[in-house]
Amino acid sequence: MPGRHFPILVAAALVTATASVAQPQTTDPGTTTPGSATSTPDASTTGSATSTPDTGATSAERDQSTTDAASGAATSTQTGATTATTATGMGTLQGQDAEFLRRAVEGDRMEIASAQAALGNAQRADTKAAARMLLQDHQASSAKLQQLASRKGWSMPAAVTSAEADQARMTSAGEDFDARFTAEQVRMHREAIALFRQQAASGSDPDLRQFATDQLPHLEHHLEMLQGARTQK
Repeated sequence: MPGRHFPILVAAALVTATASVAQPQTTDPGTTTPGSATSTPDASTTGSATSTPDTGATSAERDQSTTDAASGAATSTQTGATTATTATGMGTLQGQDAEFLRRAVEGDRMEIASAQAALGNAQRADTKAAARMLLQDHQASSAKLQQLASRKGWSMPAAVTSAEADQARMTSAGEDFDARFTAEQVRMHREAIALFRQQAASGSDPDLRQFATDQLPHLEHHLEMLQGARTQK
C-alpha cells in the first residue's frame, strides 16, 4: 500500500544526503573559485610582478655605486676648476701688462740698489735725504708688487743682477757722486712716470692699473725733489 512505503523513501533520501555531505570535494589546482579566500595565485603571474632582474649586485651595492659615481663626478669637476685656476696668472698677463710688471719690478730693484749706494757715498745731506726716501718708497712698492703677484699667481721676473750692478757702479763713490746720482735718478723717474701713466690709463689688468695709479704721486714727488736738489748744486 502507498502509505507503507513512505518511511522507507524518506530514510533512503537521508542516507544519500549524508553521503553527499561527507564526500570531500576535489578542486582543480588551476581553477580559481570566485570569492574563495584560499585561492592560489598563478605562479607565472606572481613571478612576473615581483621578480627583480638580477644584475649581480645587491640594492645596497647599487646605491653605493651610484654614490661613488656622483662623488667621482664632483671630484672631477673640482679638479678641473683647480687646474683652470692654476693655469691662470702669468699666462693671462700679456702685452702691456706683462711688460709693465717686468719694468716696474726691475725699476724698484735698481732704485733700491742705487739708494743704498747713495746712503754710503753721498756727500750732501739733501742727497742722503733723497736716498732714504727713495729706498723706503721703492721697498714698499716692491713689496706691494710681490703681494699682488703672489695673490694672482704671477711669476715675478728674475732679478737682473747685471743691471743692478751697473746702476750701483754708476753711483759709486768718487768725484761728483751727488751730481751723478741726482742726474741718473731724474732720468729714471721721468721714464717711470711715463710708464706708470700709460699703465694707469690703458692697462688691461684692473689691479695693475690701480697699482700704477697709487704709485704715480710718489714717483712725481720724487722727481720734484730730485729736480730741486739738482738746481741747488
